Amino acid sequence: MHFLTNRAKGRNMMFTIRQQLHNFGRVVFVALLLFGSATLTAQRGPANAETPRPGSRVQYKTYTSALLNQELRYGIYLPPSYETSGTRKYPVLYFLHGLGENEMRWSTRGEGDAILDRMIAASEIGEFIVVAPVSSRDGFYSNARNGGAPWEDQLVKEFIPLIESAYRVDATRTKRAISGISMGGYGALKVAMKHPEMFSSVSAHSAALVPDFNTALPIVKQFFSLADTIYGVGITAPCRTSATGMRIIPWNWPRARQNCRA
Repeated sequence: MHFLTNRAKGRNMMFTIRQQLHNFGRVVFVALLLFGSATLTAQRGPANAETPRPGSRVQYKTYTSALLNQELRYGIYLPPSYETSGTRKYPVLYFLHGLGENEMRWSTRGEGDAILDRMIAASEIGEFIVVAPVSSRDGFYSNARNGGAPWEDQLVKEFIPLIESAYRVDATRTKRAISGISMGGYGALKVAMKHPEMFSSVSAHSAALVPDFNTALPIVKQFFSLADTIYGVGITAPCRTSATGMRIIPWNWPRARQNCRA
């Protein structure tokens, strides 16, 4: 499996992939290129209502998740020849968005599909499908410890099989890759390493990786409560006081807010 990470924000990175994967070997290279252009968008505020970018061929659809008991959205980019290529099957790249983002941002702000169209037209890359599923704003593509929100299982056991049965995907390991940004970068690395039989390549952009919460920057410590929700480690978000004496309540996770008000 190829592992590629990019900690630079808003900067294009280039890597050489082994030729044994032929054109699909460039999928992760392209992921770094086109999703690197959208890195800064994942660090902005919550994604509000958006409209598809004019001229975009990305389709936005919904499906019902039995595991999460709710309706979820996804965006799918089908390559230019998809509608006219008969029974041809295509490699696939699953792209996981960042915290506060959604299934639309990689196209509406990052214009990732436009970059792909230009590179395909210039014969710089082969054609492949890109799928961007929406996720919980605080699920980190992980199963909650209490079993209430199995976001990892939903992705691996439910969403990917759904896509690969509904579209002409070459559902082999060598033709399947996963990538992500920020929260999605963490999710991509975690899912790929836990399921190496599924993915031949993985890339991460500004991945949310925290080696030590005790020495983490203050902004990162706002996510302490997530560690407790996902891993059950008994950590909750600390309360802080501003220079003017105002109490700062960390983000919007119920347990953290309750502790700060106590």
